[in-house]
Amino acid sequence: MKSILWVGVVLATILSICACSKKEKPEPEGTTSVPPEPAKPTVKQEPAPAKPKKVESPSRKVIELKPDDTIADNTKAIELKPDHALAYNNRGYAKYRIGDREGAIVDYTKAIELRLDDTLAYINRGNAKSGSGDYKGAIADFTRVIELKPDHAWAYFNRGYAKVNSGDYRGAIADYDRALEINPDDELAGINLRRAREKLR
Repeated sequence: MKSILWVGVVLATILSICACSKKEKPEPEGTTSVPPEPAKPTVKQEPAPAKPKKVESPSRKVIELKPDDTIADNTKAIELKPDHALAYNNRGYAKYRIGDREGAIVDYTKAIELRLDDTLAYINRGNAKSGSGDYKGAIADFTRVIELKPDHAWAYFNRGYAKVNSGDYRGAIADYDRALEINPDDELAGINLRRAREKLR
């Protein structure tokens, strides 16, 4: 009887050992499990922005007009408003472009009479006089611009050019120097300055 009980205990022990062996084996010491990477979020692609449409500026369209058209338009403006200084200035510039320097000077002079502080009209008239060989008159106009606006680099540059053509190289050098002080990036003023200095050698 005792032998039967002993056999039962042994069988129970064996069954218990077998059951334990079927359990999942633990990971060996010293190892680390790596968690799975999380799913990457889906990025929604935004549509590319539409390119803005190119809009022509009104000023550019005016510049692209033929001189004859500009003369006619500004003449009509003057007829409607005889004291329209800008219309005289614009018509003068159109006349200058077609080679009518005398007509341009007349219009610039009228613009100046209507607006005594119109630096643009003085600059334009000075250029027209310089183009006609009246360097003394051109220098007077550019000097007036400088009196009205002492930091007007363009006036110094143009006066320097007129002085060179009238033989006043030292005066031209001083004007080109001043133009470069105001606008150091003016390459043409630098070129003219070197040429004026060479005239003195």
